Amino acid sequence: MFSKKHLYLFTILIILIPVIVNILMNSRLPLFPVGLNNDWIGFFGSFLGSIVGGGLTLLGVKLTLDYQSDKEYINTTPKKIMRLHKMSKSLNNLNNHIVFSKGAIDKKYIASKIEELLEEASSIDSLVFSNIVGIETECEVFFEKHSTLVKLDNWGASVIVDQLEYIELVDRTSDTIDNVIKFVDKYKYKLKKKYNRIESKFRQ
Repeated sequence: MFSKKHLYLFTILIILIPVIVNILMNSRLPLFPVGLNNDWIGFFGSFLGSIVGGGLTLLGVKLTLDYQSDKEYINTTPKKIMRLHKMSKSLNNLNNHIVFSKGAIDKKYIASKIEELLEEASSIDSLVFSNIVGIETECEVFFEKHSTLVKLDNWGASVIVDQLEYIELVDRTSDTIDNVIKFVDKYKYKLKKKYNRIESKFRQ
């Protein structure tokens, strides 16, 4: 974005470029024999002027685009940070439900949580969304295995048929969710760090 530093740079360029061009045009150096011929002076003056003008225009466009990009970033990032914070809490709740359910999982609860997470992730970016899709896939596998490892007794209570295999299943699913939680928290930290850096420039 534009700052005092950029204004100083523009001012220095505007002052120095004519001086440098004038020195080159009037030099007698072998590489710049323009001082011997008025036609060459006009040609090189026009040529260098075009380069300088184009370069300054390009720099101006780049600074404008950078400014707009930074402005958009600080306007949209707070909502993303808030959503990531909410997602981290939901993922922890989901993980706790799977780990401490002792076989009596609530499939509707898990499915609704994943749907909420997908909705939140889709409003952030494709990277976050793909991580939540990974959890959805892992939970589908969990449901399939769960149906073979957990049965209902005569009173309708959940009974784990194979404790060891069930623990391995839960650990595998929990590890997947834990990794996504770490990713979300790290991603949120990066967004906050960049937001603070850009926002500080607007306050200068």
